[in-house]
Amino acid sequence: MSNNNRFTTKPFYENLTILFIALKLCGVISWCWIWVLAPFVLDVIIVGCVNAYADIKEERNKWGRL
Repeated sequence: MSNNNRFTTKPFYENLTILFIALKLCGVISWCWIWVLAPFVLDVIIVGCVNAYADIKEERNKWGRL
């Protein structure tokens, strides 16, 4: 499969994660690390699910089934 049609949310969730980590390390927020890293985890889940769906759809189309 070509990677040119892969779904990504990187700019938003990546920047949000970096911001939360910086705020946590500077002591501005006192959140648990789970919440600081939540945007990254959410990104992995969303991108994984959408790309898995795209792979399944592409395989079905390749074999002529919808």
